[in-house]
Amino acid sequence: MKKTCLFLLATIVMPGFLAAAEPALPPITAAAFDVECVSPALKDRAGQFSVLFQAELAAQPNLAMVERAQLDTAVGELSLGASGMVDPSTATKVGRLTGAKTLILTKAIGSPTDMTVVTKIIGSETGRVFAVTEAIGSSDTQSAAKRLAEKVAAAVKSHATEILAPSEDPTAREAKMKALVAGKNLQTITISIPEQHITRPVRDPAAETEIARTLGGLGFSIFEQSAAEKVAIRITGEAISELGTRHGDFISCRARVEIKVVDTASGRVLLQDRQTEVVADISEAIAAKTALQNAGVKLAERIIMVLVTEKK
Repeated sequence: MKKTCLFLLATIVMPGFLAAAEPALPPITAAAFDVECVSPALKDRAGQFSVLFQAELAAQPNLAMVERAQLDTAVGELSLGASGMVDPSTATKVGRLTGAKTLILTKAIGSPTDMTVVTKIIGSETGRVFAVTEAIGSSDTQSAAKRLAEKVAAAVKSHATEILAPSEDPTAREAKMKALVAGKNLQTITISIPEQHITRPVRDPAAETEIARTLGGLGFSIFEQSAAEKVAIRITGEAISELGTRHGDFISCRARVEIKVVDTASGRVLLQDRQTEVVADISEAIAAKTALQNAGVKLAERIIMVLVTEKK
């Protein structure tokens, strides 16, 4: 009898315990554009819905929304005038500038009293597109915004493996870059990319460290700044990170790294580039550092492509 009771207790308690012990997945970074309307008659209603919809998206636990000011800056840099001009071909560029892994574009059709909204969910890394819709009655704006936000969050979660690019194995990445530089006479380089976590400077710049580690590991000779005039290539830039939002146990941080690669002999700028990354972690400091590190990894690959091309 005692064994039976213990068995029954285990079958009831253990599944819940295991579910509780399963680590939560970090939220996926997303950027939502204003709702676009196909008819001028829908402008006011679509505008109201857009505000409510974006507020509801921000409340979804598995989404980390990019601030609107950051999205507007990216749109301005890319000269995109409207959400309808963002498609899978430009999604990668928007994602690079904002750190968003998912772009959310919504269009309203119908009439002011019988409006339907269609939302496209675009993976900025993969270009995959998914869609959800929601019908809105004459007095159903707020509840419809909540329903659509929940549909979008559910779609992002269920299609996460298709929306997000698979993580590249560091060993495979290193092998790919080694193949690029094989047999090349590699340049001498200095790197200076100071960084700041908004409100305080950082002593150990993560982006600079990652770029130096990657290039040095491939055989490029890395020198201190005091030898800047003696080297062939000078890499400079700046990096910032800042606290984003909190989602349960996770804290998201956003980082942007800007670089310039210059041929010191001619003064020619070989590359000017930037990369934005967003990372969620249970520690703000680790999230910020990891975002900077990830940006450094991606920029290092593009730097190598330029340097290899220069040596042809």
